[in-house]
Amino acid sequence: MKVKIYYSLWGNGEEILFIIPGNIGASDIEFSYFTQNVPDHLRIVTFHVRGCGQSKPPQIREYPLDFYCKDAEDCAAMMKELGFEKYSVLGFCDGGVSAMILAAKYPASVKKLILLSTRSYYTKEELAMISRFEKVENNNPKVLNDYLKIHGDIATYQQCYANYLKTQSILLRKAQGLCQSELSKIQSPTIILHGENDSLTSLVHAYYQRENIAGSQLYVIPSGCHFIQHQFPDKFVKFIQAYLLHDTISDWENI
Repeated sequence: MKVKIYYSLWGNGEEILFIIPGNIGASDIEFSYFTQNVPDHLRIVTFHVRGCGQSKPPQIREYPLDFYCKDAEDCAAMMKELGFEKYSVLGFCDGGVSAMILAAKYPASVKKLILLSTRSYYTKEELAMISRFEKVENNNPKVLNDYLKIHGDIATYQQCYANYLKTQSILLRKAQGLCQSELSKIQSPTIILHGENDSLTSLVHAYYQRENIAGSQLYVIPSGCHFIQHQFPDKFVKFIQAYLLHDTISDWENI
């Protein structure tokens, strides 16, 4: 099946940042503040994953057991098509899984890796927690509104999320990690950002990533929730700017 991947370019800088979205499936929506406030010398690439927003077909997002790998391959192919041979990658939540796979498989392409509120495996407790949103109307109103921007209506979003939960349940029963085997293959300089109070993705995942990605650095954001980029938009942009453009890790409290 031929898939048309929708993408957007923001800014005109020479430093390229490719953002892989979380479950909403559209990095231009999940990182809207960032794309509207792109620092000088930075250029951001956002996209909609296949089956979401304007990346069709399929009309409804599908979740085969290897969907994270398929997403990573879509990312690599798209950036090659756009002519970007080397770029940094920011992966948020589910997008962080594909980002780790991308960095492991294409080390010559990924200059730096930023992992935001992500995991490399699921626990039973986490799956039970996200299953609370099986009825999508139970979502936070802002999050629900963002999903509807992509899926158009409740029924489509409901089917999409049901597909997602089914696949994650199968992966958990098979005791099949999401990308654990890839962590030791990552060569790119890596920073891990995780909210202290993230209720969707346990902080234990951030420590696991730090222990298994060579040379990685972990920064726990005080009072941070899952959507750090929404909670602290200005600080987030400045932190990423300093890391990408000046290879500097800022003191979060004093940004």
